Amino acid sequence: MKMKIEVERHHTERGEAQKQRLVDAAYNIIAELGFEGMHTRNVAASVGISVSTFHFYFHSKDDLIQAVARKLLHEFKMQLNPERRDGEGLNRLKDAVAAQADLIRKNPSGYIVVAEIFNRALRDQKTRRVMQDILRTWERIFMASIIDGEGKSQLAEGSDPALSARAMHCLFWGMAMNQLMNARGYPSVAIFRQVKSWLSPKE
Repeated sequence: MKMKIEVERHHTERGEAQKQRLVDAAYNIIAELGFEGMHTRNVAASVGISVSTFHFYFHSKDDLIQAVARKLLHEFKMQLNPERRDGEGLNRLKDAVAAQADLIRKNPSGYIVVAEIFNRALRDQKTRRVMQDILRTWERIFMASIIDGEGKSQLAEGSDPALSARAMHCLFWGMAMNQLMNARGYPSVAIFRQVKSWLSPKE
């Protein structure tokens, strides 16, 4: 019985590792070739398995795309979440903006894949739901820091935290796309400082 449990656990661990390799392969292909260049056969071939074996791990290409989106969501939560940073309120958002700018310079592929998912979401309902999850997560992150900032009197009187969070969300997304096009010269942190001055109480 003990041996059977060990075999099953090993099989599950190997299966999860293979599944993750497929997700990573799809991610890299999308970053390089876009969705038009990603097919189940080239994802399978890149990890050395057949298409029929691929379908043991993912029932369809859409299932794989959703797994890629979940990978991105996890990465953004880990790398950009202001709640994981020192400082308070709006200062944590500034650090998140700086982290995003640095991440795009060092590894733009994640944002290229997000842009691909966003474009596909405009035409595909399933992908739209996944993209909406990513966008809502960003918005919740901003909301938490802005509410924290409001509690520490970092917001101008009469500011609406929910609308401010949505404005920051739009700013974050727009800066990411612009920086992809102008990787070396886009002043993300300076732009955030300007927006922060609009949100902050006047002396």
